[in-house]
Amino acid sequence: TPKYGLLYHSTFIGRAGLKNKGRISRYLANKCSIASRIDCFSG
Repeated sequence: TPKYGLLYHSTFIGRAGLKNKGRISRYLANKCSIASRIDCFSG
């Protein structure tokens, strides 16, 4: 679904229960975003 993007269809998220897929997708996207910001600004 477009709401969660590509992370929702990964095998890591696929192993999660249906109730937790959206929550885990958002959590993983948040961690990826934080990691990319740290990488960008740590220069």
